[in-house]
Amino acid sequence: SFFKCYLLKHFKIIIIFYVFSFLVGILIMFYLLRGKTKKYHYDEFPFPSANTKAHQQSLKKGELFMGLIRPKYIKDNIIEIGCGTGRVLKMLEMAGKRKLVGVDISESSLNTAKRELKFSKLMRCDATNLSQFKDNTFDTIICHGVAHHTKYPKKVLNEAIRIGKPKGIILFSHYRKNSYYYWDYLIVQHLIKFIYFYHFQHILSPLFRTYIYFLRGSFPSKDEAIRLIADRYVSPIIKFTTETDLFLSCIENNTEIEKFKLSSRKSLMNFWIKKC
Repeated sequence: SFFKCYLLKHFKIIIIFYVFSFLVGILIMFYLLRGKTKKYHYDEFPFPSANTKAHQQSLKKGELFMGLIRPKYIKDNIIEIGCGTGRVLKMLEMAGKRKLVGVDISESSLNTAKRELKFSKLMRCDATNLSQFKDNTFDTIICHGVAHHTKYPKKVLNEAIRIGKPKGIILFSHYRKNSYYYWDYLIVQHLIKFIYFYHFQHILSPLFRTYIYFLRGSFPSKDEAIRLIADRYVSPIIKFTTETDLFLSCIENNTEIEKFKLSSRKSLMNFWIKKC
């Protein structure tokens, strides 16, 4: 028949057309998804807010913050870069700290933090540019789980060091390359982004809760699990680096590493940095 002859004659062209259309569709989908997360992610999926009960238990047990230092020994006059919904600042307030500043890029997260905090001054700004703060301003700088969500993590570290006072401390963390999370993220990220883009996360929340339990040893609420998975896989920028790169950055900035600790299945590097 005419139709059969036409297919045989143009088979290669038809196959190329459909493959091309499929690939273009995939690219468009991920372009739209990327645009959505860049514009809305931090407001749509803010990190879970402060858990007062958990903070009380942690302070009572004398647990180490970031595995490095007990909160009561952190010197006042503190800034947290990327304070989010104020989880860390709330803990520091409960530990008796009163000279606190928190900065974050998300207006929604800052609004949540304002409702939770009493003594902290909150400001909206980019972690890579803290020009509103003079050199040698703060005794303690905290940047926990933030730099790896920026385009230029090294700029974040440089700014943290710049605004710290001599002999001051910087508590800094970054995702570790070639860790469990590194390979987990590379393999799973596109599937999770697809789930969130088409709003299937609520249906799959029991699976998310189970996975968080596997990672942390405790079941989060449905809402908390959705936010934690979003932070882990859907954030617009997630970067990884090595211990060596961060050690070299500290040397370049004339700082000393007082203490180093791996956490979260050796996927997160925590540094206690002393400014010389």
